[in-house]
Amino acid sequence: MLNGKKYVLGCIGMVFILLVCIAVFNLWQDPAGIFAGENPYKTMAKESCSGKKLVVSGNYDERLFTKNVIELGDNRYDVIVLGSSRIMDIGEQDFPDEIKVRNLGVSGAALEDDIAIWESYVTHMDALPKLVIVGIDPWLFNRHNGENRWKSLTEEYLAGMKRLGLKGDVQKDNERYRSLLSISYTKESWKKYRNPVKSLEIWNSQEESAEDKSLIYADGSRMGSRKSYREDAEAKARAYVRDKVYHLEKYEELDEGLRDIFSAWIKSMQKQGIKVIFFLPPYHPLVYDHLQQNIQYKNAFEAGAWAKDFAADQGIDIIGAYNPQEMGVDKDAFIDGMHMKRQYQSRYVMSFLKDKI
Repeated sequence: MLNGKKYVLGCIGMVFILLVCIAVFNLWQDPAGIFAGENPYKTMAKESCSGKKLVVSGNYDERLFTKNVIELGDNRYDVIVLGSSRIMDIGEQDFPDEIKVRNLGVSGAALEDDIAIWESYVTHMDALPKLVIVGIDPWLFNRHNGENRWKSLTEEYLAGMKRLGLKGDVQKDNERYRSLLSISYTKESWKKYRNPVKSLEIWNSQEESAEDKSLIYADGSRMGSRKSYREDAEAKARAYVRDKVYHLEKYEELDEGLRDIFSAWIKSMQKQGIKVIFFLPPYHPLVYDHLQQNIQYKNAFEAGAWAKDFAADQGIDIIGAYNPQEMGVDKDAFIDGMHMKRQYQSRYVMSFLKDKI
């Protein structure tokens, strides 16, 4: 009996030691940089604020990079762009030369991201922008969009909600600690260990970097990787809708609470005399047709309709459409299921914004 107990305790001890070793290994490699803190982003932000283009190797937290850009920049911009990666191509190339633009978009942006990043900007700005362009993705009003990367900016989000006179509810996030024992994170750690790449290594030329890295312009706008422009966009669009559609699953309703927060946020900018424009980024034609043909995604289109109604009520110009045909673009304008090529988006945006500021 005693030997049996020792055996069980020994097995438990071995499992415990193994788990500790895995956690330490993941903490050491930290392939996504989730335990790195903010210091690595200060170098990136200084480079960007000095007017350089950046190509970054390795995973990094776009939210913390954006936060540091705001904190270290002069923040005297005529135009601010907020939203997801689907509006990251909008930059100074879309405006007259004398207009200063800063794109503060982050991948997969939720409404919490917009609130937090705007709060950070308002706190550190030297002057109010004349124009704010807000990307309206359909998942913006989906309570179950599954996006939690905004929690890197929890303090800014709570401060932004307080400024709006609203109460922010943030549940404690233990996701990053769970990743220490995650199989997928361990695989990424092993890849990094086998093929070491210096975290947050910065190049000032896209040609010098790996072909799968995107270019960050000095105004914060992005250019997709060279590889993404060569790949078959239609094949990637098919893959995009093959399983779960990004952030649009469990879209049971247009969340009233999120719409109220969005309304309060936009109205607060208008009260300060800031002109607001909404941009609805299109989907690849194949993806748009798939969404339209599946009743489970009907709220994606209702989100766009609600945004248009709200814009009309508030006197807000709205450009773009989820339907690419409404924008006069076809499949050749896309690099995948939901991102336009920079030159196509610039051409479209320029035609609408040239007289708006």
